[in-house]
Amino acid sequence: MKISFASTLSWWAALGCWAAAPLRADQTVAAYDAGVSGLAPDPASQSWVAGVPAADAANFQSLGLSPDGATGWNAWRMLDNSSSAGQFLTWTRPFTEQEHLDAYNKGWNLRARLRAVDPVAGNAGGNAVVLLYGNHSQAPAGSARRFILFLDVNAAGALVASLAGGPTVTLAGVDAARYHLHEFEFDGASKTANYLVDGVVKASGYAGTGTSFNGVQWGTGSSGGRGDGYWNEVRFTIREALSVPQLLASPVGKTIQTGESLTLSAAFSGIITSYEWLKDGFPVEGGTGPTLTIPFALAGDAASYVLRASNGAGFTDSEAAVVVVAPDTVSPKVKALEVSVFAARLRLEVSEPLDDSKALDPAAYGISGGVALRTVTKVNAFTYDLAVEPRPAEGALYQLSLVGIADLAGNAFAEVDARVSARAASGLPLMGRLAVAFSGETAEAHPLDGVTWRDGTGNGNHAISPGASHAVTLRRPSLVAGGLKGRDTLAFSRTRQQFLAIPGAGATGLDGEDFTFFIVAKPTAAPAAGQFPNMLRHQSDFHAANWGAYFFAGNSATSSQAALVVSARNGSGGEVPCFVNPVTFGRWMLLTGQVAGSTQTSLGRLEDRAVTPAEVRENSAAGSLRLGATPLATYLGRSPAGDGSNDSFDGEMAEVLIYAGALDEAERAEVELYLRQRYFAVEVPEIVLQPRPNGDLEIRFTGLLQHSADLDHWTPLEVSSPWVVPAEARLLREFFRSVFP
Repeated sequence: MKISFASTLSWWAALGCWAAAPLRADQTVAAYDAGVSGLAPDPASQSWVAGVPAADAANFQSLGLSPDGATGWNAWRMLDNSSSAGQFLTWTRPFTEQEHLDAYNKGWNLRARLRAVDPVAGNAGGNAVVLLYGNHSQAPAGSARRFILFLDVNAAGALVASLAGGPTVTLAGVDAARYHLHEFEFDGASKTANYLVDGVVKASGYAGTGTSFNGVQWGTGSSGGRGDGYWNEVRFTIREALSVPQLLASPVGKTIQTGESLTLSAAFSGIITSYEWLKDGFPVEGGTGPTLTIPFALAGDAASYVLRASNGAGFTDSEAAVVVVAPDTVSPKVKALEVSVFAARLRLEVSEPLDDSKALDPAAYGISGGVALRTVTKVNAFTYDLAVEPRPAEGALYQLSLVGIADLAGNAFAEVDARVSARAASGLPLMGRLAVAFSGETAEAHPLDGVTWRDGTGNGNHAISPGASHAVTLRRPSLVAGGLKGRDTLAFSRTRQQFLAIPGAGATGLDGEDFTFFIVAKPTAAPAAGQFPNMLRHQSDFHAANWGAYFFAGNSATSSQAALVVSARNGSGGEVPCFVNPVTFGRWMLLTGQVAGSTQTSLGRLEDRAVTPAEVRENSAAGSLRLGATPLATYLGRSPAGDGSNDSFDGEMAEVLIYAGALDEAERAEVELYLRQRYFAVEVPEIVLQPRPNGDLEIRFTGLLQHSADLDHWTPLEVSSPWVVPAEARLLREFFRSVFP
């Protein structure tokens, strides 16, 4: 976590723990302070110039609150509830040319303590609450830049920060109902700014956007959006001349064995805007923090390591740490071989990096089982994909032999380790389209805590947990033996924020824009307002587009009922949320979700299996949507950002299936039938009751089977026309409930 120097000093001063003169004589150029007692002063009394909208004045408010509700903070409220475009309600403080030049050369900090809300129910994507600084083409002449922060509360109740010309950040874990400190910290050396919330960096390297503007402005400033901001403090500070960081502790070198992990760290005092690790004088890729970790040391990692700490005044290097790696005399081993029907390949996982001159040569492998090896691709330092033709058959056994392959030190595989076999998965429906299959049966104990999941399809989508790298060390779920109908399940705890993640690099089948997923789960309790327990969240490129399923307490769209949400969105504002409600918690459910970027639709289905006949609720939605194609990561149990306290799942999961593509109705019914029979011991056919919004009751016979056209397998047959029991026909309704209690 990076904490701004200014916010640290303010915190200490507020506690009365620090009273000496500041280490740097920073210059406050513009400030508004509403305080915490008395009346919030008019910004005009503190040298701010009012900007008044030209039209629709009735839908704008600029007034002081003392205090703002029960928050304890005074505030100056800036409300734009107008549908008129191009209307701005702002306060501005222009700068002199010298102030702009000093800010550009020395660096600056722009901060605001405020809370942002939506003025109109359902007003998502307003992006009207604005804080900005512009250098008016004066620093130097011709370099007009504006650094602009827009704040909005989205339809899911999450606070969203949009940096004009830069990234859009959904501030997961940041309570939108509370005051937060938003900051731009501009580095006079790199000429870029970091964006921080409550002292935590949320975006870095922000270079601003074009168009001239003079000074600092705050209020509501979006051309078409609406917004409501409650401002307690606004402050722009020009940094005084920096001194270079001071070295406190240097990294310590050591001698390690090949394959061991190594962590180096150093410490500095003062303002630090960047870290850079140097290996024999050259930058280390990814080495941009105070700690450098080498998870698997190789001969090439033996070197002299130095950490460089920099700021606008220059840099300071640590003393060198000399790392010695003992020679490798251990033969490599095969850790795992998996057969993927979906990807038409075998995935080979080895204990250490190999000499690729042989490892990437198809002729260095022998394979049996009726397939031919076509190409070998290196996934990472320990994993190779062996593409085969034809596609592996479900349940078939394959044997692989390695001929003349060695590690980087020239150690060859021992003869007994040079042959390995693996069997393709079988028994799962629509195997050729199945990208992910996790269940309690594929859970593996982890040496630190809890369990991880190994994909039962052979696709290599192994779910891991970052573990101790997060604030809460126990991150992996625990195994519940016989948790559902004698089958093991995985328990996720909200307080421990347990989750699993499929890294994007290994996410076979999770590229693209159309997906259908199925989850057998039991959420423990309904979420409180502001909580969004995530069961599944997949992130991809195109501004971190994501899709998945979560629960929330409900809003006007769900008649204030708790709901399952199947949602897909992208960072540019497109979102298609599908609400399925009501939800009864503490019961096992069969959940189906589908997101289709190709048709810009989503659908959700919730099958409550705790009652007989089963009750089904479903819905669909359409909207403006575009998803990315390249997977970044897929998360089970919570979303990745923030501390996760508001979006962690509480309950158990028995199985998660994700299919590439949008399955049709018959295909979805086939998978649902498989899961019913597997976890709920459902005999077919059965009756399913589906309430309609008007109170009527649909009665469907489901699970009837018919032969496929080629007589090779059975498929489910759904009765297309359900019986409908009117809401007023209570006797008939209760008759069905009594027959199927």
